[in-house]
Amino acid sequence: MKPIRTKHTFTVGRILFRSAAIFLLAVSVTNLVADEKTRFGLLTGDGATDKFLQWEKWTGDRVRAVGENLSARTWDDFSAKDPDSAIATTLTAWETALRDHKEGIEQGDLLMEFSIPLFPEVAAGEGVPYREIEDRWTAGAEGEFNEHFRDLAETLVRSGWGGAHLRPAPGFGVESDRSRWGIRDTPENWPSFKAFWKQIHETMMSVEGADFKWVWSSTLEGNEGEFDPVEVAWPGDAFVDLVSVVALDQSERYYRQQYESEAPAQDWFSLQRWNWEEKAYGVVRDASTGQVLSDSVSNLSALYDFAKAKGKGFAISEWGVVRGDCFPKDEIRGGNDNPRFVEAMSRWISEREVDYALYSEKFSSSMSLGNRDHSILPDYWNRKGANLNAIHPEVVGNPLSSIQYLECIHRRLPEGFRPGGVDAPILTFETFGEGVSSLWELEGPWEVRRGALHVVNNSEDEQAIAKMKTPSINRQTMEFQLLVASEGEGVYLQVGRWRLRVSLLSDGRLGLVSLFDTDAAEAVTTSLVGNPFVIGEIYVPVKMEIHPLGVTVRVGDELLVHHETQSELEMSMDLKVIAGVGASVFLKSLEVRGGDKPTATPPSEGL
Repeated sequence: MKPIRTKHTFTVGRILFRSAAIFLLAVSVTNLVADEKTRFGLLTGDGATDKFLQWEKWTGDRVRAVGENLSARTWDDFSAKDPDSAIATTLTAWETALRDHKEGIEQGDLLMEFSIPLFPEVAAGEGVPYREIEDRWTAGAEGEFNEHFRDLAETLVRSGWGGAHLRPAPGFGVESDRSRWGIRDTPENWPSFKAFWKQIHETMMSVEGADFKWVWSSTLEGNEGEFDPVEVAWPGDAFVDLVSVVALDQSERYYRQQYESEAPAQDWFSLQRWNWEEKAYGVVRDASTGQVLSDSVSNLSALYDFAKAKGKGFAISEWGVVRGDCFPKDEIRGGNDNPRFVEAMSRWISEREVDYALYSEKFSSSMSLGNRDHSILPDYWNRKGANLNAIHPEVVGNPLSSIQYLECIHRRLPEGFRPGGVDAPILTFETFGEGVSSLWELEGPWEVRRGALHVVNNSEDEQAIAKMKTPSINRQTMEFQLLVASEGEGVYLQVGRWRLRVSLLSDGRLGLVSLFDTDAAEAVTTSLVGNPFVIGEIYVPVKMEIHPLGVTVRVGDELLVHHETQSELEMSMDLKVIAGVGASVFLKSLEVRGGDKPTATPPSEGL
């Protein structure tokens, strides 16, 4: 069976360089974005309607399309009779948000795409995970679950969503161990998938008031081998209205070497470009040499051509950058903050008839999965009252991509954005090791990964010393992130004479933060953290500022330590940083701010 193939062409954008507290890689966007033919919006997920409202405020435009996930614990949730069930609470949240919207947006003005599960999480009563019920596909194909999907259709019609777009089994083209409806690695389930789809379609469309549009959504993850979604999973022309894709800047093929190799063969920018070639046009390269191979894979352009040949609409149900970091395992292989992916996708859309495109505005974190971050919405993840397990380490997780999206899609720049020089530029590097080696002289158990410094499995009393070449002698600002991957005594970071010690509570939350003056051999101040950041599960943003008259330490926006010195401090051009940690603790992404503009030459090559 041959995978989908397509001709491929490339459009290279003119790259501009700007600086706005970061080195900004931006692209000229004249006539770049699609006009009214494409509805742009976002995938919110699990009733996060406040994200939808914040998105409108940020972009300055009306959100015209939204993606939402309907999740179910048991089959009973499909009826939404229990007001506390996931589907019921999600629909109620949207009803409230649209009713209270300042400009009174109506449901008919908003294209809503609901992702619907093929199976709930567990079987009712027994609590057996549906993933473990082997005959679930056969049962679905034979219509045993039709009554539950009839309940779901009636629930949606009753809630005013009888004309919604429905996306059953989002991302069905993944492995079965990643999703209970994933079919990539189970050929025996391919015929049942198509038959089950038809059962669901006919059942839900038979409900009075149902005028749903059906979205068949494939995932672009390098469909090597025998799995071709068009060949094995297309349920039939009569049962699909739109072809859709999930297109994230993520790759097992290209980014793996950056995460796993001590000496990667290629730099980030080549790999980012190659990953886009594959996602957009199916071009497959050797990840080490860059040589184009004869293989081709399912891709945006081929699926678009397939949709148009079938007379179907085309949509992008999920797209976005992936800033992934899974420690100690690197299983989330993304291209990180990659504005060129945003520019390339915007240009690709502008040249075609795309019904709608939904940016995946998500950030998730767990000990087992690490951090998976697509977010570009400023302030949302770090706002007061946010879930502590989703505190973002920055104002926006992917700042380059955030500005690029705003410029490409909405033709505007963030408020207060100033191109050109800034007073206190940040030294930050994407390339593996290049930036770090230019800043640090390392001793002890430091490990360089993804342009960051880590201390891994180090004993508490062993020191890891990094001698930093600093850009300013008047003021030093260290911004870094902490993550403790297992229980430990905590971590300390020493900058010159000042040692910052972070202690943990037994549940992995941030406890005491102490500042020591090593010259005086005493703790000058200790703070009990009022906001219990969970540093065992997320990256905690820490900012330590040392200036001639004192030391200030913040976690996020919260001031933890402020110490004024009696006499002016001497600042060294070669500032020594010492870190000591317990087991499986590491420091990440140390950024140095100073008054002198650093010497760094960003890449000039576009996609």
